[in-house]
Amino acid sequence: MRILLLFGADMDVENAHNETPRSLLAAYDPMKADVFLRLVDEYANRPRQIPLYADHDEDDDILIEVGHSDRGPLLAPNSAVSMEVTSLLDNEQHWTRILDSYSSGYMEMNPHTNLLDGDPFSFWVSPLSRNAWVAFNFERKYTITGIRIYGWNSEQMIRTLQVQISRAGIDGPYVTVATCLCERLGGDDPSDPAEPQDFHGFRETSRYWRLLIQDGHGGRYLCFQGVEFYGYDREVWNFFKNLELEAYALSFINLGFNKLCFISLINDEDIAEVVDDEEKAKVLSVALAERHQKGISILIGATNR
Repeated sequence: MRILLLFGADMDVENAHNETPRSLLAAYDPMKADVFLRLVDEYANRPRQIPLYADHDEDDDILIEVGHSDRGPLLAPNSAVSMEVTSLLDNEQHWTRILDSYSSGYMEMNPHTNLLDGDPFSFWVSPLSRNAWVAFNFERKYTITGIRIYGWNSEQMIRTLQVQISRAGIDGPYVTVATCLCERLGGDDPSDPAEPQDFHGFRETSRYWRLLIQDGHGGRYLCFQGVEFYGYDREVWNFFKNLELEAYALSFINLGFNKLCFISLINDEDIAEVVDDEEKAKVLSVALAERHQKGISILIGATNR
């Protein structure tokens, strides 16, 4: 029963006889029923977990909890863990904005949008020394399995960072899915290029993501250069799933086809490298050709307006 409650079992759902788990318990021996009801109360206010590979529309209303911790797995940088996704997403500058909903604040000339600009010499500088945060709206669901933090060897460098998701919107509420322990690496001069450190060991799907920096390495404010995400647009997975080719999806994702806009770039050589079944390779080729032709038709229609 703990497992069912952990994954969102509803005690008030009716069966064909208009009975609910709660009403059925009323017919139990009071001593036995009390054990179950105490379990229900225990899990009533807990965020619900979702199965590892679930991706259904109804999940939008579910907040997940990793294990029994409110901070998720504790991750060290560059640890030798199995990586499901080995390709980094290309950052898009509009994922975060200069709005109150997207950041706890920044010091002049060093906004949080610098985290996505790909410049190893630019910084987000937060005036806070604890509990600073930056939020991201990916505009579609993305599955993220790791992050790369670009930092430096300074007491201003971030240390304890929580990776969080929201199902509700950019304003939250947010739930922590992993906690990263960032180290002081690289140079101590702001003119030195940033040093990357990777964190793997979680896997979640959401449109809204947030980094909560709980503390730094003793400085008066928090400061680091950038972030990138290991993961993929869920529409990429759905493209292969609709063709019944999801067994090959991850291989294409790890070749760099991790956004929907990259799908049309898959060529015959890529297909031959990944798909070992001739009929399935043909199915994929036809689907890609149709997608390419549809894109051309849309482009021509827009040009003729």
